[in-house]
Amino acid sequence: CFIPDKHVVFCPEQLLRVILSHVHYMPDHWQGAANRYETRDEFAQLFQYKAVFILEELLSPIITPFILIFCLRRKSLEIIDFFRNFTVEVVGVGDTCSFAQMDVRQHGHPAVSDA
Repeated sequence: CFIPDKHVVFCPEQLLRVILSHVHYMPDHWQGAANRYETRDEFAQLFQYKAVFILEELLSPIITPFILIFCLRRKSLEIIDFFRNFTVEVVGVGDTCSFAQMDVRQHGHPAVSDA
């Protein structure tokens, strides 16, 4: 069961295509580069192991308060001002960030929104 067949040929390009057919995402620079370390590293960054994901989820409630207290304390007034200035009431939804409405006239670049 754990002993691999010695006649099986390892083809990373074919294995990557099988995996990506399920996730429906493949950057152009991965095409023909399944055997490269850069492709493996990018893939591992996008689709991390479940154990790492669970560990991050378990540690985040413990680590987040320390980050908020020690690193973001100086920025607290700016964060509160951001929420105060960019929170809008949407009927049927409630309070949301105004950027989530994708209002190009209000938040877009003037050179692009004038066209």
